[in-house]
Amino acid sequence: MSQSGMHRNPLWCCFLALLVLYSSHSFALNNAQAEAILKHLHEVQTHSYQTINAYYNFTLNPGDKDIQSEVNQEIDIMNTAFKALESQDGIVEVQGELSVMSATWLKYKELLNTNMNDIVKVGYPDLRLVGDMAQVNIDLVGATERTYDKTMEISGHRPPEVIELVRNSKIILESMLTKYSARSASNVTQIFQGAKSEEPMDVQAISFDKNIARLLASQQNTDATRKTLDAISTKWEFIKNSYINYNENNVSYVVNLYSKRIISDLDSLAKAYSGA
Repeated sequence: MSQSGMHRNPLWCCFLALLVLYSSHSFALNNAQAEAILKHLHEVQTHSYQTINAYYNFTLNPGDKDIQSEVNQEIDIMNTAFKALESQDGIVEVQGELSVMSATWLKYKELLNTNMNDIVKVGYPDLRLVGDMAQVNIDLVGATERTYDKTMEISGHRPPEVIELVRNSKIILESMLTKYSARSASNVTQIFQGAKSEEPMDVQAISFDKNIARLLASQQNTDATRKTLDAISTKWEFIKNSYINYNENNVSYVVNLYSKRIISDLDSLAKAYSGA
């Protein structure tokens, strides 16, 4: 059949129309919808770690109102992040996964509030409940990871490599910080930790090093991003050995301070790379 004949054939035209329709609707989410959801999922994952880290710091300083306020602020941030997720366009496509996340967060928040109240009123927590809380935090991080992966799968969208490197670096650092703070809190709570990765801190530190090296070598860097990366590298060199030699001298305050500053710098870096 000639090309002109095919164009006049109703069945051929119908086939072409269906092909175009399938191609335009082959993914459940478009790139913009997917990226917005991924961004909020990353926030949930990072602040889940920051919440339990603040709790461990509070157990070290049970009378510190600033740290107690930090725990409450992290809870508020998590509540806001979940509300933002629920209002995203296309979120219905991962509604099942989000429901699991939400239920896990409610359980985590209840345990966190109970453990905080025990410290304030009794002076020490119920270690069984601390263990439960740490496990539920791991469950929440895992559920968020699965939702993140599902969002990429059904959208065909992957964030730019530099954004993924920044996000991965934040998760690695926050996982290390959670483990370090748990060890600092007591010899017992270090068993629970609440970090999903089973890699020891010295191995994670090497991974973080490699990520920063890859970011420094990126062709997408500008003068501003290089300056931020240099600042991250300087702070990291100051605390890296504390993570690698975590069984030696404990310097929880310094590690927390510089780790949080690096996390803030990584947030700034992500905004710069995304043009936000």
